[in-house]
Amino acid sequence: MEKLEIKNATLYHDKIVLVWWKKEIITINIEDILGLEYVKPSLLNYILSSHIFSFLGTYPGRLIIRLKHKIGKTKMYYVKIKYADFKKIPVEYKRLLL
Repeated sequence: MEKLEIKNATLYHDKIVLVWWKKEIITINIEDILGLEYVKPSLLNYILSSHIFSFLGTYPGRLIIRLKHKIGKTKMYYVKIKYADFKKIPVEYKRLLL
């Protein structure tokens, strides 16, 4: 079973589990996902995070998860993810990229 674990989520081959404080809060099945989109950080955010606020670490991009219907309270979730981790997402999610 192929999976990718990042700080706030775990991507399994059939579901995404969003995690907060090491507790599972939302489980999203792959059938409920309308599309995925990776948004890179802007130049301004990169400059601020890497030079002025360097103690915060690198500024990751965001994986936007768009849903077919509401799960929890919304139809869209954001997950902070580094580009190196984004390139490792399971094959099942690559076909959902917008």
